[in-house]
Amino acid sequence: MKYIHAHKIYIRLIISHLHYSIIIVFVFLFCSTRCYAGALPGTLAIHSKEDVIIVQINGPTQPPGFSPALLTVHVNDKVVFINHSLPARSYTLSADDGSFSSPPIPAGGQWAITFHALGSHTYRDTSATSTMIGELMVVAKNINLLATPDPLVEATAITFIKNGQNPPDTIIIPTHKHAATSPSGSFIPMLILIVGITISAIVLSFLGIIFYRRWRQRALSIDEDQDDELTIPDADDVSSEHMQQIRMIIDNAKKKLQTYPPFKAGKSDDDDDYDDF
Repeated sequence: MKYIHAHKIYIRLIISHLHYSIIIVFVFLFCSTRCYAGALPGTLAIHSKEDVIIVQINGPTQPPGFSPALLTVHVNDKVVFINHSLPARSYTLSADDGSFSSPPIPAGGQWAITFHALGSHTYRDTSATSTMIGELMVVAKNINLLATPDPLVEATAITFIKNGQNPPDTIIIPTHKHAATSPSGSFIPMLILIVGITISAIVLSFLGIIFYRRWRQRALSIDEDQDDELTIPDADDVSSEHMQQIRMIIDNAKKKLQTYPPFKAGKSDDDDDYDDF
C-alpha cells in the first residue's frame, strides 16, 4: 500500500510540473507578443497620459531617419527626440520655418520641445550631407491625432516634402507591398523557442517517470530481501526443539539423582529412562 501511495504522490507531482510548464510557455508567448507589438512602427510615437510624444532619431542608414517621420501633436504637447542612431553620432535639428532648433544631440542623448502654437513644421538634420527630413503638425485639442502611417506611405510623403511639394491627400499602397512588410516572419524564432521549451518540459517529465519506475523496482527488491531475512520459523519446529530441551533436562536430573545411594539399586536405565524417574 505504501508503494501505491508513493506512486500516486509522484504522479501528482509530475502533473503539477506539467501544469507549471504549460503556464510558463503561455506567459512567455504573451510577453513575447506584447514586446513584438511594442516594436511595431505604429507604436513608435508614444502618446502617454502626460502628453509626451517620443521621436527616435535612427540616422540616415535607416530611412527616413526619424521614426515616426510624420507626426501630429496637440497644442502644448511635448515632443522628445531620442538619438538611437547607428552608427552613433550627434545630430542637430532645425525647422525650415525657424520655429525651433536644437543643440547637438549626442548618441544616446535626447532633446525635448513643447509646441504652444498651431502649425506645420518641416524639420531636418543640419548636416550638409544629411537627407533626414521630418514633418510635425500641431493641431487643436479637439482634433483627433492621426495614427502613425504605414512605412510606405510615410516614405512617399517624405519624398514629396524633400522635393518641395505637398504630399497628396490619398496615397495608394500596392497589395504586394503588404506581404513585404508583414511581421509574420519575425514570429518564427519565437515559435521555435516555444516549441523547444515545450519539448524540454515533456522530456523532463518522461525522465522523471523513468527515474520513479527504477526507484520503485529497487525499493521492491530491497523489501523482498528483508522479508527473506525475517522468515518466521514453523510452529512444529519450535515445539520439537522445546521437547528435546525438556528431555535433556530430565536426563541430566536423573543422572545426578543416581549418584546418591538410595537410587543406585534401581532398575537399569536401558529399559525406559522415563519410567525410572
